[in-house]
Amino acid sequence: MTWSVSTTGEATTTGLDGLMLCYLRYPGRPLQQGERPPESVLEFVAGQLGRIDVESLGSYAEHDQVRRRHLSEISELLGLVPFTAALYRELATWLLPVATDTGRGPVLVASLLEELRRRRIVVPAIPVGERLCSETRLRAERKTFRTLTHNLSDDDIEGLENLLILRPGAANLSWLAWLRQPVAAVKPRSFLRLVERLRHVRQLQIDPGRSRTIHANRLTQIIQEGGRSTTQHLADFEPLRRRATLVAHAIDLEATLTDDAITMFDRLLGLIFRRSERRHAEQFQAQAPAFQNQVELLVRLGRALILIRDQGGDPLAAVDEAVGWDRLAAAVAEAERLSQPEIFEHLALLEKHHSTLRRLGRVLISTFEFRADSTADALLRAVHQLGAHYTTGFQLEAERLPLSFVPRRWRPLVAPGGRINLKFYEICVFLQLRDRLRAGDMWVVGSRRYRDFEEYLLPRETFEAKQRDRDLGLAIDVDARSFLAKRREHLEEQLRTVERKAESGDLPDVQLRNGVLKITPLRRVESAGA
Repeated sequence: MTWSVSTTGEATTTGLDGLMLCYLRYPGRPLQQGERPPESVLEFVAGQLGRIDVESLGSYAEHDQVRRRHLSEISELLGLVPFTAALYRELATWLLPVATDTGRGPVLVASLLEELRRRRIVVPAIPVGERLCSETRLRAERKTFRTLTHNLSDDDIEGLENLLILRPGAANLSWLAWLRQPVAAVKPRSFLRLVERLRHVRQLQIDPGRSRTIHANRLTQIIQEGGRSTTQHLADFEPLRRRATLVAHAIDLEATLTDDAITMFDRLLGLIFRRSERRHAEQFQAQAPAFQNQVELLVRLGRALILIRDQGGDPLAAVDEAVGWDRLAAAVAEAERLSQPEIFEHLALLEKHHSTLRRLGRVLISTFEFRADSTADALLRAVHQLGAHYTTGFQLEAERLPLSFVPRRWRPLVAPGGRINLKFYEICVFLQLRDRLRAGDMWVVGSRRYRDFEEYLLPRETFEAKQRDRDLGLAIDVDARSFLAKRREHLEEQLRTVERKAESGDLPDVQLRNGVLKITPLRRVESAGA
């Protein structure tokens, strides 16, 4: 079998060397000595070459001398570069940023293969590629560990290492295991325990900003790896890896416990709210006979007055005869009681839970830092005033408390007669804080679930820099005028195509005759299943 090159530079295969050509084009590696290609590849190449026995193709790679000659000739023809030690070092440097972002082996291998094909470099043997990816991944891990632990003080390191020792009074339970315990039942005690664990993590004083210096995928990988490891296993990690893992865990635990505590408070409010609703429903149902009695008395009195009006008699005597003045006075007093707002509104029953809500709300406001956009500014000022009252004893002045955030439904309870009821004011603040956190109008510093929407976006400085460099990574032209001009050009081109086809009668289900456009109506199509 031979290999020839035409004057136009195009390759012409006349035999078994077509196999090498296929392999070098894709996947980009040479056929190894003794390697037998898959039967589908052999049959495809044999069909392309014509009159070639599949078995002879299958034994092609056993002839190493022929294989090497074909490899050299095809590489030169296709402009392929052999993989060398210098390229090994160069590609290791190129692959390092990818490995820093993710330690997943398949991703690294795929990135390396894509780059080799882009540079037209012959893909090396599998062990070489695996070694390159493995060594680069290891270098990337060490780089990430050093970034996470950069400038840790001795006290910081001691605090992290202490997470692995047993917690006093807890048999076989380390501090780290205690911090990683799952969320317990929805109870005030569970909320307080979550806050206690959060404060212990904060005492480590690990800046969450350390996580922003590495890729989120890599941080997640370190956290997941540490989460699958027992305390004893973590203690066996070499020092740099162990400290980096504990730093990542501390950062993750602070955000997780913050979210869990806020969510627990939300659920506790919901639980108390539902209890009040249920109790109100029970009380309202118990009042049903009283309502029935008042209605019956009103009917009797009304009929008597209507009758006496028709007969022209004395209405006062009719009242005395129908129900009696003493009974009427008692009925009016009972009606006044039944007409009070709390009979029809369960919010008033929340006052019975004020002590519990105040205890939880005090911990919440003094533990977390809240921020808000302009729509929740009044509520944020109320939260700050309550926080100052809880932590420093700052005296609340009713006339200076913001009220614009108080819903109309709450007004009769929060400010009856224009005077603020501090109990209901606190309860209203807690419930509105929960609702604004749900809506995203307010957020919590350090939270992952209740964070500012802007944090999901690129930082403004980064966006403006990318915009200047036209490096936003979008699949469209970011210049409005240029984009609209291209869309207009495309629209005009499509209109010309439609016009041309309409004139020639090539538009399906459309006819254009004597300037009149007729479109065939859509036929109703129903499947048998329908």
